[in-house]
Amino acid sequence: MIRICGPADFPVLKRMVGDLHETVRGFDASLPSAEQILDAYFAYLWSRCEETRGGFYLAEADGAPAGYLCLFARVVPSEPDQVEPHAFVSDLYVAPEFHRRGIGDALIRVAEEAARAQGVARLELSVLARNAPALQFYRKLGFAERAVIMSKPLS
Repeated sequence: MIRICGPADFPVLKRMVGDLHETVRGFDASLPSAEQILDAYFAYLWSRCEETRGGFYLAEADGAPAGYLCLFARVVPSEPDQVEPHAFVSDLYVAPEFHRRGIGDALIRVAEEAARAQGVARLELSVLARNAPALQFYRKLGFAERAVIMSKPLS
């Protein structure tokens, strides 16, 4: 079952947001710990969801929280060469014990439906280049690279 979240879900969502962040840190050790950023990051996500008519979607399986998706449903581009609004999956997390049960696929389908309901024609997301399992998962669902962001430390 997947449902839209409200303030009563904050404790569960914050725990999972922290779990996702720590998982992602395994692919990029330069990221701060979840403990350092969790409150500010969660507030940012909630605020952006409200600004973009999006939301958090909670997946439950076997009577327990299994994963979540954070969707910014109608993002208006800020750059002049991008004119069409799009939706953006900020976070997608499925707890390891629920992997390979179709939960991530179902969360993406919910995001697609919510994006279409907001009148956007494109769903975007970002993933760390070293996160091969996520890249494979997203490609399987029809996502393709549109831009590559490169980084070089200046120290």
